[in-house]
Amino acid sequence: LANNHIADFGDSAVAETLSWLNRIGVQVVGVAPAGESACEPALFTREGCKVAVFGATTVGTLSRESAFVVCEPGTELYS
Repeated sequence: LANNHIADFGDSAVAETLSWLNRIGVQVVGVAPAGESACEPALFTREGCKVAVFGATTVGTLSRESAFVVCEPGTELYS
């Protein structure tokens, strides 16, 4: 979900999007509530192959007062 239009309709729209995706079992990458890591990948296995999907954006679309964070490019260690 990390993209330059994620917050076009404000925090309530981001919250609603996350809620609906959660309800139908879609793993979300690239955006998360403040205090959580938006950079955590979605992990799954298909036909014996492990896959990690990340989402990041270089365009700052959320205000400093936002209740959400987006993943920004850089390095982060995963274990």
